Amino acid sequence: MPLYEIHPPIKNNNYFQMKTFIKITCCLLFSHVVANAQQEPQYTQNQFNSSLMINPAYAGKYDCGSIAARYRTQWVGMNGRPSTAFITGETKVLSPRLGIGINYYYDKLGIETNNHLDLNIAYHLPLNDKGLKLSIGLKGGFDGYRADFSKLVNVNPGDPLYGAPQKRFIPTVGVGSLLYNDRFYVGLSSPQLLNFESPSVGDKLVVPHFYLYGGVRFEIDDKIELRPALLFKYQQQAPLEADIALNMWYAKTLGLGVAYRTQDAFNFMVQYKFRHVTFGYSYDMNVSGLRYFNAGTHEIFLGVDLCHKNTSIDDRVNTLR
Repeated sequence: MPLYEIHPPIKNNNYFQMKTFIKITCCLLFSHVVANAQQEPQYTQNQFNSSLMINPAYAGKYDCGSIAARYRTQWVGMNGRPSTAFITGETKVLSPRLGIGINYYYDKLGIETNNHLDLNIAYHLPLNDKGLKLSIGLKGGFDGYRADFSKLVNVNPGDPLYGAPQKRFIPTVGVGSLLYNDRFYVGLSSPQLLNFESPSVGDKLVVPHFYLYGGVRFEIDDKIELRPALLFKYQQQAPLEADIALNMWYAKTLGLGVAYRTQDAFNFMVQYKFRHVTFGYSYDMNVSGLRYFNAGTHEIFLGVDLCHKNTSIDDRVNTLR
């Protein structure tokens, strides 16, 4: 009798049962997190014209209006990765002190999708004769939230929790303030401070986020400017996060920047401005444990200043946006 015999491989039932259990547990944990804290989208080029998204006080900050579009695909290579597209516009109306703006974004994360639309109104109050102003803004909008649990795997098909998609319509209200002149800005805001979810649905989806941010402009010579910026983001169910950025501009046309998002990523940015049109691109390189599972994050931006052909746009070129 031989010392050993070759048999077909035998599946370890305990192993496969444990593997299935882990997958189901992860799905359950994920759905619990989704139900408790839907995150607002984040942007790397947050100092480049996404201020209206997080702060209604930004509307009408300049004499010329603007429209902008942005697309962000995060953690390339991961299934269910976040992706966000948005369009925004703002301008002065009726009075040099009154601004209005509108935002729309589509955000997708795993089995979740969210369509968000909001209207922003801001009043800009001059504080002195040197250009210092204080703006107070109000934001009102809604989230159209949908979670398709049928896309989950390794769950019991008969479980009613994973049957029909979950849909919610959630009105929200936000506020913000902005202190600024042509050399610096400081903002404080909560874009969804209040929400009006139905009390019968249980856990809240929309959790208030708070933003404190600022930036300043230094002229090194007649060609080169440095523009450092800092953004703090906080919500009660996550650690405080900060984006620390430094951008260098050459001849008010080409901008190059680097940034660090705490415990998350290093970011690299480039922006080019030609007359009324601005194009921007950024790449995020993860430094957290996620760096082993994705190929980074890409974000593109396109903005247009809505000035009459005979109107000077020096206010936008020479000030922080």
